[in-house]
Amino acid sequence: MSDEEGIKVDIEVDCVGLVCPQPMLRTMSALKNLKKGQVLLIKASDSSAKGNIRDLCERMGCELAKMEQREGNYYFWIKR
Repeated sequence: MSDEEGIKVDIEVDCVGLVCPQPMLRTMSALKNLKKGQVLLIKASDSSAKGNIRDLCERMGCELAKMEQREGNYYFWIKR
């Protein structure tokens, strides 16, 4: 599956409507299933996810390939 910008997404997790710590916990769980070279797309509405997911990527050795905000939601493309 690819997002609207053509980035190949292997796993997508929708955390819209969830508050901390749920977006972080679901991201961590999805990252454990991500294989090297794969991309995870996280959608979240909680503004704390911005810093939390960035920090999680650093701790887990993943690349936050892209992050953007659209229509009040945050989108994170994370590459293993």
